[in-house]
Amino acid sequence: MSIYKEKQKFDSKWLRGLLIIGFFVPILILLYGSYRQLILGIPFGDNPTSDGGLILTLVMLLVFGSVIFYIFFKSEMIVEVDETKISVKFFPLIWTERIYKKEDIAAISVETYNSLTRYGGWGLRYRSRKEMAINTAGNKGVLLTLHNGRKIMLGSKTADELADAINQMLNNKTGI
Repeated sequence: MSIYKEKQKFDSKWLRGLLIIGFFVPILILLYGSYRQLILGIPFGDNPTSDGGLILTLVMLLVFGSVIFYIFFKSEMIVEVDETKISVKFFPLIWTERIYKKEDIAAISVETYNSLTRYGGWGLRYRSRKEMAINTAGNKGVLLTLHNGRKIMLGSKTADELADAINQMLNNKTGI
């Protein structure tokens, strides 16, 4: 039985805007260049690539951009706490569920942090081999410290509630 469950998506408006601009501006430039070089016969740029190279670049940008869009708009992070463990799913970034058993957790703390400066961004991020973050947005989370020294920051819009649920799990002596 679940004590706590939170679903999150990438919902930062400025990040969405940046992604859209970063995708559509290069596409528009390449479409213009392709039209100019392939249809009008005017070389695109000072050192133009071949027609095949131009088409290949456009196709690769469309494929790569589509994959990034898919990951960004379809990603869903689910954190669930029950009586014995914390379960983290983050499709499609984490293909298997990550489980943190209560006996592996040494300490927890609610923290306010800057994901960009501390972890280099959002998603599944590694600060070092011993510290990582799993987050979608915001600046609050619960830092799990494991007995093996690893630290995992779980980003949360309701970090205090997540911490309360984890404390409830940790204080459950029966492990039912």
